[in-house]
Amino acid sequence: MLYQPFITKDINLQFVIPMMCRSLTYVYTDTVNDDGVTCYRYRLAPETLQGISLAPQNWCFCGDKNLSSCDINGVFSLAACTEGLQNGCCNALFMQIIDTVTFEST
Repeated sequence: MLYQPFITKDINLQFVIPMMCRSLTYVYTDTVNDDGVTCYRYRLAPETLQGISLAPQNWCFCGDKNLSSCDINGVFSLAACTEGLQNGCCNALFMQIIDTVTFEST
């Protein structure tokens, strides 16, 4: 990704991820020094993978007509991108998952 030079800490970075059919927002977390070069560290915004009860703005990424299926905090449904196939993504090791997640096979 290319961004304009001289990005400031208050600018959030947004990336469009076609395989997820959505954009991801990264927010500034801290400043680091890498071999004498000052760098800004960005991390995935906490609300990015939250359900619609905690992050109502995520409703538009729900591919299911039943919005309750998109209200799992910490897991993002990929059904909209996979022609209804029920699969999802989350942070590594299910970090930031607030709810208990169960999977049912049919």
